[in-house]
Amino acid sequence: MALDGTLKETNLRHSLRKFWIDGLTEEEGMEFPVYFGKITVEPKFPDEEKWLVMQLEDINIHQVSTALMTVFMFARKDEYGDKLAGVRDRVIELLYQGYIDLYETESDPWQKIGGIKTFVVSQSSPMPVGASETRIVYIEVILKWGAVW
Repeated sequence: MALDGTLKETNLRHSLRKFWIDGLTEEEGMEFPVYFGKITVEPKFPDEEKWLVMQLEDINIHQVSTALMTVFMFARKDEYGDKLAGVRDRVIELLYQGYIDLYETESDPWQKIGGIKTFVVSQSSPMPVGASETRIVYIEVILKWGAVW
C-alpha cells in the first residue's frame, strides 16, 4: 500500500520551499536567497544583504497533521533596521494569507493535493548578531493540514 501524498514529509518540505521561493521573488526588490534547515548567520555570497532561513521541526503526521516552522530573517549593513523591517513585512504578508498549497511533488508537473493552514504564534524583536551590522528577527508558525490516514 502506497503512502498517501498528504502524509509524505517530502511533499511538505517541497511545498514549503516552493511557497517561499515563489513568494519572495514575485515582488520587485524582494529577491533574496532562501536557505532551508541550517541557520546561516552569514550568507553564502558576500554581496547578499538580506536572506531568510526556514526550519521545519516537530512534524506530527496524523489525520490533522501539524508541524512547527520557524522563519529566520536576516539583514546586514542595516544600521537602522529598515532592510529587516521590509523583509519581515513581506514574510508577514505571505503568512497572513493563512494558506500554503500542498503538492504531490513526485509527479511531473506537481499536482495540488491539499492545503496547509498557517498560524503565526510568536514573533521576536530585532536582535543584532554577528558582524557587519547584521540583524535577525524570527517568526514561529504552526502548520496544520488534513491528511488521509
